[in-house]
Amino acid sequence: MKSFAYFLLIFTIFATITSCQENGIFIPVKQNIEGNFEVIIDGEVFLTTDVNFTVNNQELLITASKTATNETISLKVDDFNDASFSFEGEQNVATYLISNATTTDMWTTLNATTSRGNIQFSEINFTNNTVSGTFSFIGRNENLNSSKAFGSGSFSNVPRN
Repeated sequence: MKSFAYFLLIFTIFATITSCQENGIFIPVKQNIEGNFEVIIDGEVFLTTDVNFTVNNQELLITASKTATNETISLKVDDFNDASFSFEGEQNVATYLISNATTTDMWTTLNATTSRGNIQFSEINFTNNTVSGTFSFIGRNENLNSSKAFGSGSFSNVPRN
């Protein structure tokens, strides 16, 4: 029986020693998360991995950019504790910007008096610092007196900035 107890003691010590990492100190590895953002704008696909989100109090802002074409889409919600939002008013806003050498054009839902679209979060993960979900909206450009449709929008594993 004594030899069995010694065997268990030696086995436990061996298992403890071989399972240690970095001399017994666990150092978490930073995950390199790449988010995806996709939407169809008037029939054309906007796809990028240059996307992130920020949080300020209860406001969550997702920003997706395509630097090659100078396009940026931002989706802002005021109280992200809800899972689904309508784009209207000043609190929940979707905006699309496109810039060239002389002008910047903007299509937005800002100050819309009725719903101009929606966003729905499928996951807000503050452990991994990622968000995922779907959206669609109709942006209005008052200067050009035009509208653009943004359909079948999705974002997944968008990392926190």
